[in-house]
Amino acid sequence: MTTVYLHIGTPKTGSSSLQTFLFNNRDKLLKKGVLYPLLIKTVTYPQNSGQKRKKSHHNLHWSLTKDPESIKSYKAYNPMAGDWTDLHKEIDELNPKPDKIIISAESFYDLLPPENIPLIKKYLKGYKTKIIVCLRNQYEYFRSYYCLRVKVGYKNSLRQFILENKAQGDYFQMLSPWSEVFGKENIIVVPYNKNGIINDFLQKLNIDIEINSDTNADSTNFRLGITPDYKVVKAMQIFNKFFPDNRVTIKLKFAVQDLYKSEAKKKDSKLFNKISQIPDFLISRDLMTEAERVEIMKIFEDSNKKVAQEYMGKEDGGLFE
Repeated sequence: MTTVYLHIGTPKTGSSSLQTFLFNNRDKLLKKGVLYPLLIKTVTYPQNSGQKRKKSHHNLHWSLTKDPESIKSYKAYNPMAGDWTDLHKEIDELNPKPDKIIISAESFYDLLPPENIPLIKKYLKGYKTKIIVCLRNQYEYFRSYYCLRVKVGYKNSLRQFILENKAQGDYFQMLSPWSEVFGKENIIVVPYNKNGIINDFLQKLNIDIEINSDTNADSTNFRLGITPDYKVVKAMQIFNKFFPDNRVTIKLKFAVQDLYKSEAKKKDSKLFNKISQIPDFLISRDLMTEAERVEIMKIFEDSNKKVAQEYMGKEDGGLFE
């Protein structure tokens, strides 16, 4: 029986790099009996629109909700971008049938209402389904998310951001609805490691394929995810809070947009350099104190222990190194 591996994220764990790799190596994967679906109606965006053909399967998620309030959002369901019907059509047209099918969209983790998870099982009836989730140390996970949010105007501290969104970091609770629908034995947990998710992901699926050193070269989200000096992030947060419409704040955001386009611009940004040189007693690079980090990780200690024991069989309860 064909096995579907549904990769649900989490965000900030290299998902876009993984999706780019799978997309770019689709033909090689097919030769090994692994399908990474294109979806037949995948949209080709107009030239200079700032968008490229999606390499992930977020539209499968959005087709489960079709939220009318977000229909114009880049994340929203697009009737021209391929749905579950198109997925089955693509599978049925293959001969021989693939042994493995990989579906990947990190929005399944944090944006899909739990009551919609049974719909996925319904759409994947006839296939053996495994849920793959990559989990990152919560402090690092939220820190990365926080830097992204500060770039677009978030005003509060990292500690406050974590406390506001701590439900996303309760991995055991977030995985429970998936476990109830698909069975605990079908949940595959991959602890995040800073060298990237691709190797670990392929090993879990027993896929032997060469990984080139330039795997991430054309991943747009990989570039967008570049984080400036934490002192710059902290300065942006202060400007967002106290001077939201100040000329310096606006200029700083334009500088970040340049950083999006090329990591090399980071070295050329005079504004970044000036902020980085501000004395530590005025603005430090620490987004949280060591005591605050310990406090935050204590919040998730029991949840992490349950994940390690119940999904990974680790009696010591150690989820992260």
